[in-house]
Amino acid sequence: MIKPHFLDTSALLKLVVTEDGSDRIRQYIDRETVFFTGSICVAEALGVLKTKHFYKKDLSDEGYFRASHLLFVYLRTGKVRITEEKDLSLSDQRVFFKTEAL
Repeated sequence: MIKPHFLDTSALLKLVVTEDGSDRIRQYIDRETVFFTGSICVAEALGVLKTKHFYKKDLSDEGYFRASHLLFVYLRTGKVRITEEKDLSLSDQRVFFKTEAL
């Protein structure tokens, strides 16, 4: 049985930038097959990469472009797929309670 996995922003970042836990998430993604993320998580990850490069100076030019490119490689190849629910509204309290229950 194929089990889908959902990657949040911090997991996406650990895939493309070396930090605590990066090795574990990279090994995990190599072992498993189906990964999903939301467009909001992708946007947040790109924002964090931008902050790490332009403001915190944690990433060089090369590191910033490499990490951004690698994120899009995961998306373009389908290793990580963006999924959205058409009827999802972030202001809907049911979404909050479902998320909290998970």
